[in-house]
Amino acid sequence: MAMAVEVAMWIAKMVWIALSGWISSCLTVADEVASSLRSGDIGPFHVDSKLGNSCSKEAENQNVHMYTAMTNSF
Repeated sequence: MAMAVEVAMWIAKMVWIALSGWISSCLTVADEVASSLRSGDIGPFHVDSKLGNSCSKEAENQNVHMYTAMTNSF
């Protein structure tokens, strides 16, 4: 049995609303994180393969250099 055009349009509208809300939320979070990184509210994220260990001094210096390069490009 064929679906009525109105029902198809309603489904398409609901899918569009759901996707646009999700995309808007993701962009808002990304914008907040980028603003906080630029303003210095949060620093670079240190990731180590062994949980609980701090990064080596060389890795920390590299992260600081990357963060400085990123913030100076804006």
